[in-house]
Amino acid sequence: MDVSASLKKKIKKHIEKAYADFEKIEDSVNYSEFFRIFKPIVREIIESADISEVLSQQDLLFFILGKIFKLENDLIVKREEFSKPEQASFMLIWFLENLPFTYQVYIQTNLDFPYDFKEITIAPNIKFVNFSKKEIEDLIDISKKGLSRALLGLPPLSHLKEKNSFFLIETTGYAEPYSYNTSALNKALSCVKQYIYLGIVFNIFQKKLFFGYTASYYANTISFYSIATEDNDPTSDVRHEFQLSQSLQRFFKEMTFKEFAFKGETILTFTPNMNNFISNHKNIIDFLNLKTESSQSIKTALEWAFESLMSEDEKFSYVQSCIALEALLSEDLDTLDKSIKVTTRTYADRCAYLLADTIEERLKLRKRFINIYGIRNQLVHGKTKELKKEVNDNIFYVQNLVDKIIYKEVKALIEPSTK
Repeated sequence: MDVSASLKKKIKKHIEKAYADFEKIEDSVNYSEFFRIFKPIVREIIESADISEVLSQQDLLFFILGKIFKLENDLIVKREEFSKPEQASFMLIWFLENLPFTYQVYIQTNLDFPYDFKEITIAPNIKFVNFSKKEIEDLIDISKKGLSRALLGLPPLSHLKEKNSFFLIETTGYAEPYSYNTSALNKALSCVKQYIYLGIVFNIFQKKLFFGYTASYYANTISFYSIATEDNDPTSDVRHEFQLSQSLQRFFKEMTFKEFAFKGETILTFTPNMNNFISNHKNIIDFLNLKTESSQSIKTALEWAFESLMSEDEKFSYVQSCIALEALLSEDLDTLDKSIKVTTRTYADRCAYLLADTIEERLKLRKRFINIYGIRNQLVHGKTKELKKEVNDNIFYVQNLVDKIIYKEVKALIEPSTK
């Protein structure tokens, strides 16, 4: 990020004023006094630098609070423990100039690879990597160098196996345990969700649903170790832990490969091996490399479809699947000023012409679509108890529609680019 000379001057001036205000306080500074003193300059930094997508005002306040003034665990800090004003200004400006940070995000899976490997690229910015328990212990040792910044998602170290597979995602943004935005981690998880659901559609992963499971089902909590190990990073001596959501933890623990993941499509390539596994990712890689508006609508749908799989409540899952359908079918449709009934008919028509080949099949699909969308509308308006049977009867059909449309639209987008 480019920090202008005028903004640097304002930062230095405000920090000098803040220290003068601190001198008026007896021996220590508490949270409320700190926020009162620093909130004006934080607001101006966020607005002047246009970095609201990377971190929030709260994130910047907590960075100043925790990394510069070391006020992380206690409610107050003694004035004599403060950095000097010049050092405080340097650290804040260094932080802003280096945004967004590049992160290596590691998320452990329970996937059982039948073949040995160290590292495989399976999508843009995503790899599968294998680590031994000893390598992981070395990785989280803060004295080890070599990573710029890393978020390492692990269960308790006592639960590690001798061989451990991870998603490795390289992303940019900001993510610390006390941050509100965690933009880097959110972006990494978005990439993984899109990849996994494409993997389900293209026969890499088994499709699993988790209706009826509770949060206590999975006890091996995944903690993220935030590691900053650059020699010139003034914040590199700090490591924290924070946790992945229970639903995501459960999903990563339970996901498994399909038997076709390691097989080719012809008799000559049908014998399972790692080369087939890599080849089977071609459609996924080609699609995720696209940056078009049409591909973005599908990527949004992929994330909603993934959330539908993770949901422990079938009613939420049903609505999330319907949102995925909307993302897939609403492209170029100006329906903002039309009634829900008209919108439903428009979606139904587009779905019918996309998936059905004959007039009879289209009429049948159109009628079924209008019915399932009517259930969706009733659910979002609070009619949940009386719709339990309708949801159970239709949810797998809705998810199957989403999968079919994703497959057809992805193939349509990538095939011209492969000729």
